[in-house]
Amino acid sequence: MNKNLCLIFCFAGLLYGLDWMGNTDTPGYARDVAISGNYAYVADGSSGLQVIDISVPIATRLAGSYDTPGSASGVAISGNYAYVADGSSGLKVIDISVPTAPRLAGNYFTPGSAYGVAISGNYAYVADGSSGDLERTLM
Repeated sequence: MNKNLCLIFCFAGLLYGLDWMGNTDTPGYARDVAISGNYAYVADGSSGLQVIDISVPIATRLAGSYDTPGSASGVAISGNYAYVADGSSGLKVIDISVPTAPRLAGNYFTPGSAYGVAISGNYAYVADGSSGDLERTLM
């Protein structure tokens, strides 16, 4: 049995709600997802960032991945970059300009463990759980 599924749903209108379209098994435990274009970017725990091609909702597939050193628990997308909250490894910045071959572009070490990330303008905001801080870093 699959231990982890990234489920794809399609909104069919107010009267019908959500319809199941398909899924893709990821190697870790999916903790967060962000969508950009035809790709879903999944923070997948100890398996890092997983990139899923969602261009055909009934036939989604794993397109690429980047194994981060920590435990990926949050992801946000801005332009050609995925910002991954990676636990004790802090914030990882992954270049996703080629979604099938993501690569490390930079990192920011937080004082605690990065659990979540949000992007606004030129800033990344990181929920740094064990330090009790909200870190703000210039991108």
